[in-house]
Amino acid sequence: MARDESDREELLREAVALNRRAEFTFDEREESVFLGFKRDGGLAIYRGADPVYQFNVLGQLRRAYRDGLLYRTQGTTLAELRRDRSDDNQVILHRRDLDEIELTLFLDEMRETLHDLQQRLSAQSFQKISTVPADADLLPEFLAALEVAFSARPILAPAIKGRK
Repeated sequence: MARDESDREELLREAVALNRRAEFTFDEREESVFLGFKRDGGLAIYRGADPVYQFNVLGQLRRAYRDGLLYRTQGTTLAELRRDRSDDNQVILHRRDLDEIELTLFLDEMRETLHDLQQRLSAQSFQKISTVPADADLLPEFLAALEVAFSARPILAPAIKGRK
C-alpha cells in the first residue's frame, strides 16, 4: 500500500512488488482494473485507485483500501486505519476495529467485486491494456485466484502485527 494516498496512481503504474500483473478495462466509462500477483503468489486487485484488495496465497484478505481508508486483517475482523497529518507534518494513525455488521457489509461488497471481475473476465468482455511480462497469458491464473479468494474460508488472513 502506498504511504501517501496521492501516490496510489503511481503505485498502479510501478507495482514492482507484483511480478506478474495486467491492466484491463471493461467499459470506457469505468476506471481500469489492475490485477497482479506478489512473489508469494498472493493476489492484488486495484479497481482504479479505490477499492484495493490484497490477498494471501490462500485467497484470504490481508489488506484493503476503500473509501479513502486503509484496512488490515486482525484475524477475526478488520482494523480501519485512518491517517491524519498534524500541522508539523507528523502522521497520526487512528485505528478502529469493524463491528460484526460493518465487517459483513465490507466482505459482502468485496465478494461482489470478486464475482463481478470473475464474470467479466470469464466472458472475455474486456480490453487488455498491458501485461507484465509482456507475453504472459495471465487470464487463467487470475480466474483461478479470484475463485480461491471468493470461496476462501476463513475469509480473513491471520492478524497482521501492528507496530507497537
